Amino acid sequence: MKLYPVLFYRSCVDSGRVAVLFIAVALLVAGGVAGVAAGDDPGDGEPTISPAVSEGEGEQLVLVYFGTDRIGPAERANGVSVDQLQARADSAQAPLNRFAEATPGVTVRNNFWLGNMALVEIEHARVDVSELAAIDGVEHVGPNFEVTVETGSSVTPASTAPTNSPDTGMTAPAGVSLTQGTLSSHYTYGLEQINAPDVWSAYGTKGSGTTVTVLDTGVDPDHQDIDLSKWNEWDNQGNEVDSNPQDYDPDGHGTHVSGTVSGGDAGGTHIGVAPDVTLHHGAVLTQNCSSDCTGTLTQITAG
Repeated sequence: MKLYPVLFYRSCVDSGRVAVLFIAVALLVAGGVAGVAAGDDPGDGEPTISPAVSEGEGEQLVLVYFGTDRIGPAERANGVSVDQLQARADSAQAPLNRFAEATPGVTVRNNFWLGNMALVEIEHARVDVSELAAIDGVEHVGPNFEVTVETGSSVTPASTAPTNSPDTGMTAPAGVSLTQGTLSSHYTYGLEQINAPDVWSAYGTKGSGTTVTVLDTGVDPDHQDIDLSKWNEWDNQGNEVDSNPQDYDPDGHGTHVSGTVSGGDAGGTHIGVAPDVTLHHGAVLTQNCSSDCTGTLTQITAG
């Protein structure tokens, strides 16, 4: 399953609510709906169990998804606080937590309010997965599947990217050479193609006042065109890892995406779509980076 970086947003309100937040994140395209693998159809009605779980053996980490009341038009208009979403998830997942405490072979490893799901370790020899599906409120039981970064995006380290050069560390589209002949003296090919400079001029903004969070492989905090405000990392079970962005980027993809979102023009050429936003980065695709970086759904959700 491959990942492709996309940009989405959620409109909410201020002070105690989830602020307007643009998140550059590698979403699951192949599965259709984030959180459910292709071929699974939770829908409304009877709970479903993925074949990857029902046919599993030994110990296995699975994701248990819960149904909740959908957010209505009034709530969308007024904004929904994180506290409200957390309270909904806590209430929905309480029966599972009680079941795990009383049942050998079932351990809740993590709970997530975003997506309203829980990561559960089960021993197939000791518990029938149908017992999980039968818990009140459960819609689906599936694997904690891994996703893989789409290869092909390379980044030139800040120390080797020459100043006042169109070499910004970004990979050109197929058939396009990022040379002085294909760029203006100030903007990358990509920014010109989407008319970013015209939008900046027309609306008088380059993203100031907006926070963007990129969830990817990490970021090079010393890149001359990237101003990183906050950083965090999560492991494959969705737990925070005490790390420093100096340790990353192991792959280069996260730096590439971060630069595309908010990169400046310290190298002499504008490289970012919204250079004045406040940039946060979450390292969530950090496994097996000796080949193609991967991450679990719980890593991405925790981020």
